[in-house]
Amino acid sequence: MWLVPYNQGEDHTLKIELGRMTQIGSIKFYNYNKSSEDSLRGVKTVTIKVDGHFVTPPAGITLRKAPGFVLE
Repeated sequence: MWLVPYNQGEDHTLKIELGRMTQIGSIKFYNYNKSSEDSLRGVKTVTIKVDGHFVTPPAGITLRKAPGFVLE
């Protein structure tokens, strides 16, 4: 899990180095989900590169908004 400061207009990058050749079958995103009022804080668009090559469209893919979870 990662939480980074948001700076409007800047790219926010997470780089993962596995250290060796590794086959990956899927990547799953669990978007920010503190509450329904705060769920807009999550990631909206993601681009993924492997060894410098896009595996998503260069403009990225849009992640759906997390639904939020409120304990009652």
